[in-house]
Amino acid sequence: MTVSVDVTARGTVHEARIVRDPGYGFGVAARACVLKARFAPAEDDLGRPVDAKIVIRVVFRNDQSP
Repeated sequence: MTVSVDVTARGTVHEARIVRDPGYGFGVAARACVLKARFAPAEDDLGRPVDAKIVIRVVFRNDQSP
């Protein structure tokens, strides 16, 4: 699934919107995960942190072995 994220100059998430959702609650879960995340902020040409919009792909995996 795909989530559009507004990241502040401090690296925190300001807003997250589900762009593509396969259903079954995965979109809601992906958004909840993204809202807790911290990111390295984008930088302008002078290296100063700035707000940015990014689009990320979230993949849930089941790594449990029987």
